[in-house]
Amino acid sequence: MFGIDPLIILALGIIGVFYCSYSIGRNNRKERDDELIEQTMLYLCQNGYVKHRRDRDGEIELIKLNEEF
Repeated sequence: MFGIDPLIILALGIIGVFYCSYSIGRNNRKERDDELIEQTMLYLCQNGYVKHRRDRDGEIELIKLNEEF
């Protein structure tokens, strides 16, 4: 009817869906990674696994093992 093989149309549609899914997943992963890192740091600090202190801005600063508070 249009002169385009239905398999080509199907393949292009599938490629489009895969590309959109990949793009959405990649952006969500970056946000999730930042949140996961922050939660892990808070857990380790609260349970005494790492030395830390809070700076003036309220951010956590990790202390090296050979350094004192």
